[in-house]
Amino acid sequence: MHVTRSLHLIDLENLCGSGLPPTSLIEQVWRTYRYGVPTSLEDHYVVGSSHIFASRAWFVLPVQGVQRRARSGQDGGELAILADVDLDHAAKRFDRLVIASGDGMFTEAANQARRHGLHVHQVSGLGACSRALAASAHTHSRLRLGAIEADRTVTSSKVDQTLAA
Repeated sequence: MHVTRSLHLIDLENLCGSGLPPTSLIEQVWRTYRYGVPTSLEDHYVVGSSHIFASRAWFVLPVQGVQRRARSGQDGGELAILADVDLDHAAKRFDRLVIASGDGMFTEAANQARRHGLHVHQVSGLGACSRALAASAHTHSRLRLGAIEADRTVTSSKVDQTLAA
């Protein structure tokens, strides 16, 4: 049986809606993402952020299983993620690209992934979502921060998921 394998590009700052959120919000967003977005054990995670955000966020992330990328300056996290992603290679290893951001900077990556035959899923959090990015994804979901409790149980509606129009 084939297991769908996903590459997750996570702009945690965008999901939090802020470059300097409280650590408690970072924890809540990460927990909601990990337990609310469908994943498999074969998935790969890349989290990008500015160095300032990283000083708070990276202690919240698991020690293993997550690649961390940091770059300072405006759009540092997005640029750090995009600088390292090789979609030609990813298309040979993964079935799905999950873009966990609403930043329009990921639109070209979404379009390129589609051209390579990857299913593109876009996840929004507290940050705004670019219309161009939304149009480039096959499917979408929005994190519902109250849906995943601290004890990691799933309450009623984990993720509000809709199909792309």
